[in-house]
Amino acid sequence: MRIALVTAAPDNPIAEALRDLGCAAREHAPLAPPGEVVRGADALVVDGADDLDLARFILERCRAHDPRLPTLLVLSAAQLGRLDPAWPFDDFILRGCSPHELYKRLRVVEWRASEFAHAERVKIGELVIDSAAHEVLLAGRRIPMAPMEFTLLSYLARNRDRVVERAALLREVWGVRVAQTRTFDVHVQRLRA
Repeated sequence: MRIALVTAAPDNPIAEALRDLGCAAREHAPLAPPGEVVRGADALVVDGADDLDLARFILERCRAHDPRLPTLLVLSAAQLGRLDPAWPFDDFILRGCSPHELYKRLRVVEWRASEFAHAERVKIGELVIDSAAHEVLLAGRRIPMAPMEFTLLSYLARNRDRVVERAALLREVWGVRVAQTRTFDVHVQRLRA
């Protein structure tokens, strides 16, 4: 994960924590050009624990340059009363938090901004199932599917952490209570292929 960190503090412990977690953290001065700050970043972290007004200014400049970039604001506990939810940030965290909390919050804001945060899209590894477009991609390549195969794959993907019995598949996907085993077997075989 590539992080743009805007901070006035030299040797900011947030940058060190991000690097320890495997992120590529680039530090920027508060008045750095916003285009330079957001270029190539997966997320933006603005350390406003020392000056919340300056942090708001930075957030507004960067958000105007890239409105979709996930943004995390770092502040002190004393500043919570001044924090306005209308400011352009996606989440906030208190300075001094654990590195793992910082990383998880970054992943949450990144996920919310991603194309996979929508209910009609399911991603499992390199497999992407888009229910709205009725499309399946594997490693970026479109996979043609019959309507019943698509419905079966979508159902299995939404229930990927559960064992689904044959009778449940027949009932939920086909809408029948009797076993049409040959048709079912053919569709399962095609999906496996």
